[in-house]
Parts: sequence; structure tokens; C-alpha cells
Amino acid sequence: MLVSVLCVALQVATVVMAPAGSPAPTPTPAPVLHAPNPVVERFVKVAGRSSRLSLFDNREAVVSIHGTDGSIELRRRKLSEHEYVGYVGAITSNLGAVKEAAGDADLFSEGGTGRIIIYRAGHQPLVITYSPLQAPNLAIGRLIGVLDDLEKSVLGANPAFDALERWVPRVGDRVEMINGQTATVTAVHPKGVIVVTYDQVAMSEVIPKAQRPKRIAHILPGQR
Repeated sequence: MLVSVLCVALQVATVVMAPAGSPAPTPTPAPVLHAPNPVVERFVKVAGRSSRLSLFDNREAVVSIHGTDGSIELRRRKLSEHEYVGYVGAITSNLGAVKEAAGDADLFSEGGTGRIIIYRAGHQPLVITYSPLQAPNLAIGRLIGVLDDLEKSVLGANPAFDALERWVPRVGDRVEMINGQTATVTAVHPKGVIVVTYDQVAMSEVIPKAQRPKRIAHILPGQR
């Protein structure tokens, strides 16, 4: 019996042991993750309030807004392939006229500043500066209109909006905020004002009813 066991062990060792001097097996390379590339970005600052719109080549559009009170709103939306192709086509359809007019605007115009960056494969980014409070050149105005439409589609993309409108909050309800963090309703005041306390950080936030769609992404299930 012992001899049989030793024979089996020797056979296994013969199979799994590589010959002396043989090269080590090549490790499987880790998958390479590629970050999405920006297609166009717009930065606007007016009266202390700033916003940034970004469209990436993975069809994701992102809007971030920094308020005068230090608040930050972040919205993102995945465009359909049809929408993405349409927006990119509208943005790049008249770059010649846009490029000619790009030097006409004043980045430091009184009351507000605007800057658009269009990224082009194999070329330097095209940078357009303008004043948000003044009538722009026709070509730039059309470009701004396309970006305004894209930004509105992102800001209005909240599938839980109707649920938030119907929601009657109670202490203990849990929600996911626009910034991705979760929070719990800790107080409910008259006129729909609520207080939520974040789970990840020791911070509470007072949210008027009208601000709920801008601060809350959706109500977490299993509330009651």
C-alpha cells in the first residue's frame, strides 16, 4: 500500500514539476482600463456661480454646478448612440466659422466669463472664449445653443422626479443624494423642509421642498 502511494506521488510530481532550466510560465497580463476622452467641455462663471459641462466619448455627459453658497450639484447622463452622434455632429459641423470667430470674444468680459474647449483627434484643442451676458457671434451662438440643449437634457434627467414630487417624507426615510452618498431623514419641518444626515460623513443638510430634485437622486426602497 505504501509503495502504491509513493508511486502515485512520484507520478503527480512528474506531471507538475517543470524540467530544470525551463522558462517560467508567462503571467496573464492584467486588463488595461482606458479612461474616457473628453469631446467638448464648457466652463461658465457668472456672479460667483460656476458650471462645467463635459461630454465624453463613452457617451456620458456630466454637469457640475458650484453655487455662491459653496454648494455643489453633480448630474450625469448616458446619451443614447443616436443622441451622441447628433450632438457631436452639431458641435463639429461648423468648426471653420467657429474658429474664425474664436478670437472675437473677451474672456474677461464684465459680469461673466465663458470658455468652450473642443477636442479634436490629431489636432490641438480648439478654445473659444465668450461673455455669457453678451450676444455672441452667430457661429459661436449656434454652438452655445447646442451646448445649452445638452446641459438641459442632463439637468432634467432624473427618472425619480415624479416619485420625489409625490413623496411625503418621514423621519427614518433613506435617500441617495445627487453626489452618490446615502443619507437618512432626521427631521421634517413645515412647508416640506427636511433635514438629512449623511451616512458617510458627519454632516447634515437642510433641504427645502423645491430643492429636493436638485439634491436627491432617488428614495431608497423599503422605507415603510
